[in-house]
Amino acid sequence: MRSSFLHLVLLPIINVVAFCPLAPTTTFQSSTSITRKHPFFRRNVAAVSEETTTSSIASEAEARMEKAIFSIQKKLSTVQTSRPNPTILDPVRIKYYGAPTPLNQLATISVLPGRLITVEPYDKSILNNIEKAIAEGDLDLNPSNDGTVIRLSVPELTEDRRKMYLKKCKGAAEDGKVSVRNIRRDANDQIKKLESSVGKDGTKSAMDELQKLTDKYTKKVSDLVERKEKELMTI
Repeated sequence: MRSSFLHLVLLPIINVVAFCPLAPTTTFQSSTSITRKHPFFRRNVAAVSEETTTSSIASEAEARMEKAIFSIQKKLSTVQTSRPNPTILDPVRIKYYGAPTPLNQLATISVLPGRLITVEPYDKSILNNIEKAIAEGDLDLNPSNDGTVIRLSVPELTEDRRKMYLKKCKGAAEDGKVSVRNIRRDANDQIKKLESSVGKDGTKSAMDELQKLTDKYTKKVSDLVERKEKELMTI
């Protein structure tokens, strides 16, 4: 009886297991993996990769050239002209809650008649720190404060001071052009390493485009400095 019961219960289970297909033991490669082995696909991947590499070198070089231009602009902003300009205070940094912070983020800076610049900090407790930072900066300014506002009297440009600032502008221009040329040299060195994959024509084309970028940013440097020199010579 017991044997008949087991036979009735287990037989259907055995039949189901016997006819159930087992999971295949073969490991199949993904379609992407298989496709990548195809010679045509491999050639196209190589071409796209090379194009991306040469263009990415140029993009990185241009980004670095933009930073060089920004650096020149900051240097030139500290040069006093015949008109007082609040940008002469852009290089000033104040230690605020342990971090060096640009002055223009901590105060309202205004230009008043009589060649006067005022600095009114949002937090009055750092007034003395701001005054000290301005006095110690290479700005040729003597700040004074009344407990609320810092006043800066911007001196008239003498001939000697004008010549000094013109010299500073020319130095900034040369520094900027050297930076741009150094960036071009670094990028050219990277491009030359790709010659075996992109060929001589590809290398020459990439370097030609890089030279166009160099010319463009060298002109930007010249334009910035010429504009500042005109401001200096305006009485």
